[in-house]
Amino acid sequence: MKNHIRTLRLEHGGMSQQELANLVGCRHQTIIALEQDEYVPSVELAFKISRAFEVAIEEVFQYEEKAISTGEGRSKKRIGLALSGGGARGLAHIGVLKVLEKEGIHIDMIAGTSIGALIGAVYAQRRKATVLESLAVQWGARRFSLFGDLTIWRGGLIRGRRIEKMLVEILGDTEFKELHIPFACVATNIDSGEEVIMKQGLVRNAVRASISIPVILKAVRNESRYLVDGGLVDNMPADVLREMGADFIIAVNVTPNAQLQQHEYGKYVGEKMKQPSILHVMMRTMQIVNRRALNSELIGANVTIEPELEHIGWGDFHRVPECVLQGKLAASDAIPEIKRKLA
Repeated sequence: MKNHIRTLRLEHGGMSQQELANLVGCRHQTIIALEQDEYVPSVELAFKISRAFEVAIEEVFQYEEKAISTGEGRSKKRIGLALSGGGARGLAHIGVLKVLEKEGIHIDMIAGTSIGALIGAVYAQRRKATVLESLAVQWGARRFSLFGDLTIWRGGLIRGRRIEKMLVEILGDTEFKELHIPFACVATNIDSGEEVIMKQGLVRNAVRASISIPVILKAVRNESRYLVDGGLVDNMPADVLREMGADFIIAVNVTPNAQLQQHEYGKYVGEKMKQPSILHVMMRTMQIVNRRALNSELIGANVTIEPELEHIGWGDFHRVPECVLQGKLAASDAIPEIKRKLA
């Protein structure tokens, strides 16, 4: 999307970015990001800005929809993108999104679990994989700080306040209905064990619940229930996309085979194996649970993309370039199949 906000500000008496932000009720940083083409506004915000300049919305924003490269223009099928959980390996989702953008494959809806929920939510809000990549680099640089607010066992080893602050910085008070791409994410009701599909309310609260690794990150209270990581019940939410109306589903699986990865879950010291930490044990448990259910979950996908990520540890959030590259490579390999099936 291109916009003419800066030009219109100058034409309206040199209105400052802060003045425009105050007028439409958004943050100053939002106007800056809009003018730099780093943020796609919600429909509501777009209308507020057009009213501020007393012009039609088309005179402010120029929407550009890329067509699927099938020779017949954009596919008539509603394409859904399912993003699995998998810790830092989920950064590969960004590489997949970059390739889909480049190839002009329009995503009509997204469903994500755990890290897939975080990546999916930000993309549904901003529709730019390059912005996601920049944010991921920041997450990697802040990883020790984000996971550093330990607590004396109140539902999790990590309180999660710093993560919540980060989510506020990224997603603000955006609600699901304001996203540019329909989005849903999955969490688990820790009491009943039931899957909870979140599609309403504040997006950041839903994402916070979906990424709450049991024991590690404090559970999230939602109405009269407590929610934890959705990977326990549905690590690949392809079925959620079917319920949302998708005709064609692309599933991105970043959960490696449950084969034990020695480099991550224990190291040999002489002839003895070093005791794995509680973090490794918990993540290993999640991986085994996720993988066991994955095969049935993938049945609902038309195309599955599986980046080579066995060498990436669950907490390797600083390895953004490697993860993004693996996502791009796997997605590039899948493009011929996607286009053939959509034709």
